[in-house]
Amino acid sequence: MAHESITVSPAQTSIKITALPGFAINTTLPQTEAVIASPTTTGVDIKEISPTTISTTPQTHSFGGIVAQPNVTLYIGTQQDPVSVNQSFSNFKYKFPNFAQDVSSIVEGDIVYFKDSGATDYDVEIEKVDVMNTDKGAKGALYIFIEKTATDTLILLHKGFYDYSGTSTQIDTWTAGHTIYLNNSNKIDADVSQFVGGQWIRSLGFCVPNTTSTKRVWFEGDTTFVKIKTNS
Repeated sequence: MAHESITVSPAQTSIKITALPGFAINTTLPQTEAVIASPTTTGVDIKEISPTTISTTPQTHSFGGIVAQPNVTLYIGTQQDPVSVNQSFSNFKYKFPNFAQDVSSIVEGDIVYFKDSGATDYDVEIEKVDVMNTDKGAKGALYIFIEKTATDTLILLHKGFYDYSGTSTQIDTWTAGHTIYLNNSNKIDADVSQFVGGQWIRSLGFCVPNTTSTKRVWFEGDTTFVKIKTNS
């Protein structure tokens, strides 16, 4: 009977680690290959040989607990598009759930304030400003009305960018870079010649240049007001 030998070649098991940057660094992904096992070569002596097919199947090992986060790109020091931050300032929108007031007479873009009222759970209601009455918006915080949702959530913009359409009737005069106020018709206006005696005036922000053909404003109502003297 013939004697044959099968020689087993050294086996190697390796782990390939791919390092993904975790934060704000955009570099070529480094790779490290580490050999962690080298079984000893062994000779196998087979004394009786019969026609036999020997096949091998690679084994796959998986390791848990490693989480690869996607790359994060952080731009510091420059702003490529000075108006692309428009949506970033939506954090200054205030939401008031279960606001029961009927606001059907108020539309998006109107300038409003809170007035004392027991009609809601908040003991206030919103009302459009009136520059001819210092009790109607001169003394309190001002907001741009955004909406009241179907679930009675009131949403107001206290500070930030807001785009009025190019044909908005809520603005009389818009000039890029100019400060905005409310004129005697309670409309946003960058032309101070529209003011009249007896009205109060507060700076509301300024007109923001843009390429979207909108009357974009940075809204941030001043905390002080002045009242124009009425000539007798």
